[in-house]
Amino acid sequence: MKFILAIALLVATGQTSFSNEPDPEKPAEGIDRQAFELMVGMYEVVSWNDGTQVHTPPAVSGRGSFINGKTMSIIHNRIDPKSVISTVGWGYGIFDDGEFKYAYPEFVTVKGDESQSSVKAGGPFEGEREYSVRFEGERMVMTSKSGKQVWQVSRCGR
Repeated sequence: MKFILAIALLVATGQTSFSNEPDPEKPAEGIDRQAFELMVGMYEVVSWNDGTQVHTPPAVSGRGSFINGKTMSIIHNRIDPKSVISTVGWGYGIFDDGEFKYAYPEFVTVKGDESQSSVKAGGPFEGEREYSVRFEGERMVMTSKSGKQVWQVSRCGR
């Protein structure tokens, strides 16, 4: 039901055009280039640590993409079956000086269960989120400035 809503939002816009133009923001070299090249593509959530427990699909699931400096995320949180939360966000991301900054100027949250749900426009944060970037072997580790969020990105998901 939630996925159908996401599709309906795209279809409701009327005419849609898609672009895959070359990225003018591709970093020239170093860790920024390495991070950019690893991040380009589509990724699937393989686990989510909420600070006390690690959750895996189907309790949490989702996909994210980063292509040509554009980012998109769809996340489904089914940890509490009585309060399912699904989010859809799209925006941009930039690697620069060993940091990753991203924002979702467009964001929708759907909360509820099969009997009742609500839709809210607007993201979970204002402006850009910033992360420091480092590599541990093939894995990219991005840590938020607050230290409360850590993303681990790898081609194999481990």
